[in-house]
Amino acid sequence: MLCRRHLKQAIGNWWVRTQTDNPFRNSDRVALCRSRLLEMAIHQQKPLKTSDVARAFQISRPTALLWLRRFVEEGVFISIQAERKVVGYRLRDEYIRK
Repeated sequence: MLCRRHLKQAIGNWWVRTQTDNPFRNSDRVALCRSRLLEMAIHQQKPLKTSDVARAFQISRPTALLWLRRFVEEGVFISIQAERKVVGYRLRDEYIRK
């Protein structure tokens, strides 16, 4: 049985998705996340860890992992592996300002 909170959440999600003037469409969010991650990686000057990204963006670690994997697939980051486990993500050389 649905509680009132779940019903309000479902209606709120539907409302946001149906608005035509929604400034935060999925493509906009991805571009914003990419630019903020680039800034974070350049500023830190060390490999990013999933937990660092999760803490900085106030998101869950699984969501941070999804973001980082997406940007590895797009060629923005390179995963750093120790044995078979990914231990961090490094910015590709093309994105580093010299």
